[in-house]
Amino acid sequence: MTGSVSSSSRSTSSICFSEADLRRSIRAETTKVESYNDFLDWVGFGGPVLKSDDPEEQAKQVKHMDLVANFDQRVSW
Repeated sequence: MTGSVSSSSRSTSSICFSEADLRRSIRAETTKVESYNDFLDWVGFGGPVLKSDDPEEQAKQVKHMDLVANFDQRVSW
């Protein structure tokens, strides 16, 4: 009986460690995405403002800003 308790204790502690690693990984990736979105706002010279109510125009604006931001990050000035 003692063996089953210790094995379940070990599996529970390994789950806790993996959950902490998972949270750390998620936080790191979320920070990257938020930084990229902040950079997009900066590149856009005015923040996250879409100038049209037309969904197609909004999609074009978002795609354009994404292309500009990706180009700016890859070019060494």
